[in-house]
Amino acid sequence: MSSQSEPGDHQLSFKFVLVGDSAVGKTAICKMFCENKFSENHPQTVGLEFGTRIVEVDNVRIKLQIWDTAGQERFHSITRAYFRSSAAVFLVYDVSNRDSFSRIGHWVEDAVKLSPPTSIKVLIGNKTDLVNTRAVSSAEAKDFADQHGLKFFETSALSGERIDDAFIETAHSVHKLILDGKIELNNPTSGARAPLSSNQNLSLNTNTGAKVGGCC
Repeated sequence: MSSQSEPGDHQLSFKFVLVGDSAVGKTAICKMFCENKFSENHPQTVGLEFGTRIVEVDNVRIKLQIWDTAGQERFHSITRAYFRSSAAVFLVYDVSNRDSFSRIGHWVEDAVKLSPPTSIKVLIGNKTDLVNTRAVSSAEAKDFADQHGLKFFETSALSGERIDDAFIETAHSVHKLILDGKIELNNPTSGARAPLSSNQNLSLNTNTGAKVGGCC
């Protein structure tokens, strides 16, 4: 879906891709982040959905473009194509569904193989609100993330718990790579662009905030 933000209202844009099995809550995460809404009966994603939100990181306004991909096997070839120009890949599983976690290894392989070397990989255990049916412990998932060099968050798209943290902290990490000269702005494969100018003042400080700029 199109963004509600106007041209020139941001200095940078980052492409973030959500991948993982069907029904792990990727669309719900996207919708909660972009609109602060939860829809329990959202239909399964067919192919791809898209949302945006503008956040402020280190005094820089950044449009996060969230690409929500379908988890069904028949769409994997489409999903894999979006790895190639991503600033970050979010690998999502359902903490109450053991199988969705068991298959994360395959998603990690694709992300490492197909995304840019600078792309940040983030493991997200969603549906932490399902306390009584949890099948994957935080400790086990954290061990997996550490072994594969992934950032790790547990979230609830129902309550919004840690949804903002996952995206905004990752945006901060991408921005730091830009400041360190490890990500080249406007390189077609980097997933990071400067719509106004590639010579923005990207001075680093500790202020962070967020503003809604679009929807999923």
